[in-house]
Amino acid sequence: MALRRVSPEALRTERFAAGSMGSKVEASCRFVEATGNPAYIGGLAEMASLLAGATGTYVGPGVELVTDRPAVASTAPGRARCRWASDWRPKEGRR
Repeated sequence: MALRRVSPEALRTERFAAGSMGSKVEASCRFVEATGNPAYIGGLAEMASLLAGATGTYVGPGVELVTDRPAVASTAPGRARCRWASDWRPKEGRR
């Protein structure tokens, strides 16, 4: 399952290998939390499709978890709701 759009809080609940994605994830979370600006995780060769949201992961404040496949919405407190990436909308007041 690929994460398409996610908040730093939701991203930190996932596990990533320290030598591969772990450092990228931690740096992205820290950047978003420190600045309030979004971060993108993806390859430089795919920058255009990354910024268009076609590839990679968008990390932003107040973003609901969106994956590359549908999932059942969780009713557990504190859990993000998964849905189709094409249905993604930022929470009100956020861009």
